[in-house]
Amino acid sequence: MYISISVRWDNEDFTSQASTEAKKLVEAIKPSPAKPSGAPPPKPGPFDGARKGFGPNYERMRQVKKKYDPLNKFDKFAPVEPAE
Repeated sequence: MYISISVRWDNEDFTSQASTEAKKLVEAIKPSPAKPSGAPPPKPGPFDGARKGFGPNYERMRQVKKKYDPLNKFDKFAPVEPAE
């Protein structure tokens, strides 16, 4: 999981307080560590949003993924599974 927090302020006296609050926020939203089970984590199911988003072009996108990204390294935002 990646989270980016960007905060801006004009008063330098606020820097220490802002840093402290940002660290508190990170700790509050940080996921708890997974307990090892010996089995690999389950692979998430297909993301239906990509199919809906690409509509009739979805199958063509799968062919493009098969050619240019067969290992599915680019799988963020609207992941498309490569064709088999």
